[in-house]
Amino acid sequence: MSHHDETANATLIAKTDSWYTGSNVPGKPRRVLSYTGGVGIYRDLGDEMARNGYPSFTMSKADALAGPLPTMEGRSTAASPKHPFVPVEASPNR
Repeated sequence: MSHHDETANATLIAKTDSWYTGSNVPGKPRRVLSYTGGVGIYRDLGDEMARNGYPSFTMSKADALAGPLPTMEGRSTAASPKHPFVPVEASPNR
């Protein structure tokens, strides 16, 4: 959370009165809800957590029965109809 807040507070988003910060809901704490550090850092941090067994998460028995969590290692970054928001690598045809 501290890393998230540090990156968010370095942007103008955190300084606006907007639904994006929750300021449109009376009594709701203001904070930027989306990650603003960039997709590269987000993926690197997620991969690091996965490699280390998600040390900052508390797993329950139900989680253990569900099996291991999926990782992005070895997967394509090309967009597909199933995952349209995954970035497509630059190509000369674009």
